[in-house]
Amino acid sequence: MTNSKPTTSRHQILADHKKQGKRLVPPFVYKAGTLSEVSWVNDIMPQVIWIVVAIDRLGFAEGVSICLALARAAHEVHNTHYKNWFVWMSVYAELTSDEWQKIKRTLLEAGQLEPLQRVVEQITYLYPKCPMQPILSVQLDEPNSEDSQLQKFRTILTELYSRRSILATRTQATVIYIALMLDLLHIAKTTLLSELHEVELYPDTEKSMLVAASVRAAINGFWGAIPREKFHAWSAYFWNQGLELEPCQIASNWGEAADADDQQGS
Repeated sequence: MTNSKPTTSRHQILADHKKQGKRLVPPFVYKAGTLSEVSWVNDIMPQVIWIVVAIDRLGFAEGVSICLALARAAHEVHNTHYKNWFVWMSVYAELTSDEWQKIKRTLLEAGQLEPLQRVVEQITYLYPKCPMQPILSVQLDEPNSEDSQLQKFRTILTELYSRRSILATRTQATVIYIALMLDLLHIAKTTLLSELHEVELYPDTEKSMLVAASVRAAINGFWGAIPREKFHAWSAYFWNQGLELEPCQIASNWGEAADADDQQGS
């Protein structure tokens, strides 16, 4: 008996590709549109720093709750494009004074305004042009000193430089969680993203490690597919202001770890 294998022509293999000039483009590329390189350190970190500070200052559970409360209040008063979730710091610059007043009333009635103001105060003390500054409607206690605030941020950023750290992982999971809770993202129950609660155990279990990897990949996909021209101003200001506050003193392994995170993505 002669074994015969079905032949597959080159035309059949490339049937789902799209011709652009002289190039054949894979279906993922032309369906996803224009994608750009994603940098965790340069681009995403400044945009989620408010979530980072909330989790660091209030604890994971309360921090997530406060972040969701603000994002939900902002989403309800502002008719934003679905890709501009209120998880990115720059999106808050789109809110009007009237919208901020409505947001503050909502949070005040829920008893969530003051904790959130404390979080934002910690950021605006060092970064006065923070897009969330309008939420500071009352005079809060002055921080102990600029040195103490710098020390807190230094500690936070040291851990955050590694995208796989506990704080960075919880922050990224919070981005996904907020999108799910605001019905901006839908996922199948069979996917790892449906088990976000496992992140609380990260990195102590194999399941939590797998969920964290899925979270990072999802963040890359969402961030890489959105138009980010209006996001650049805050990200650039965040790092430039940091250099004004304190000369750059980054240990050599920080940069190596950050570069590795950006290149691997997940």
